[in-house]
Amino acid sequence: MTGGTRTGIADLYTVGVPVTDQDRALDFHAGKLGLEKRTDSQFANGLRWIEVAPAGAATTIALVPAKQDAPAGVETGIRFRTHDADAGNTELRSRSADAGDVLRWPGAPPMFVRARWRPEREAPGIHGDRPGLSGLSNCDAVERSPPCLNCES
Repeated sequence: MTGGTRTGIADLYTVGVPVTDQDRALDFHAGKLGLEKRTDSQFANGLRWIEVAPAGAATTIALVPAKQDAPAGVETGIRFRTHDADAGNTELRSRSADAGDVLRWPGAPPMFVRARWRPEREAPGIHGDRPGLSGLSNCDAVERSPPCLNCES
């Protein structure tokens, strides 16, 4: 950093995702995606704070109640990383998640772009009209940063 002062920001802690039903969102993220529930706390004013994350991840996803200025069902831009897109895709489908086909493009690692409920198996709605995640890809697929330490890419 050149010039200016340091802000003291050291890390990315959590990303808030607005949801219409926190219990269903927790069931989806922990039960279907296999994320860990890190926090589930009640506040005095009746609000609930829930955080989930992949095992060992530093950054969490906060499943926050949707409101007028933070509606559910919007593209979050969240991308997860896996060491095997094919195995991850198969596992999510076995958990009744609607995972898109694995995409294979020259110069890019394999990836798939959906993980949401299959409408015929369970009613959608935790994230509004478009429940689920943006994508899951092999290692450093989407932005190639940070690189996966377990891969040779």
